[in-house]
Amino acid sequence: MTQWLTIEQAATQFKLEAATLTQYLSQTNPASHFSQVGLYFDANRYQNQQSDFLRQLAPSDLPFDFDRGKVDIHLTLYPAMEGDRLVCLSITTQEDFPLIAACNFAELMPLPAPLAELIDRFQQDLPLRQLRHQVQERQKSQKQHQKPASPTTAPSQPATTVPRGGEAIVPPPPAPKVQQISLL
Repeated sequence: MTQWLTIEQAATQFKLEAATLTQYLSQTNPASHFSQVGLYFDANRYQNQQSDFLRQLAPSDLPFDFDRGKVDIHLTLYPAMEGDRLVCLSITTQEDFPLIAACNFAELMPLPAPLAELIDRFQQDLPLRQLRHQVQERQKSQKQHQKPASPTTAPSQPATTVPRGGEAIVPPPPAPKVQQISLL
């Protein structure tokens, strides 16, 4: 059963200032502010003037709330076959399948500045990445060539003694350890 909390109860339970939580109510998007401290804000309960409109966020609440849950967006650039590069776009939460779309790279232009700068840095870093990869591959192949083949040894067998008469005497096998039980 869901336990709804007042601002004072939430402040006590989460070791926060009640004044800080009260300030969240005057923000444009109070739900996002409350979620950052682990609280779910029920706008309907608040609008109906119920004093207990907060509750602790359950992990299952987050993946399906766009504003408060983690959302992964991926751009995959494929090599250009003819002309422009194909781009695969996907968006998902961590617990669901992605929505996927495809377009040409030119359709995304102009890219937002942070993304364009990141792509530029990546392009400039590619020669160093290639060199690092080649060095690692070279070191890996050298280690494989340096390892001598380990000789296989047969499992040790009990020692046999040969008396002067020429007949080999093999020690008896160890007696099995069996516990005997008396019925009397």
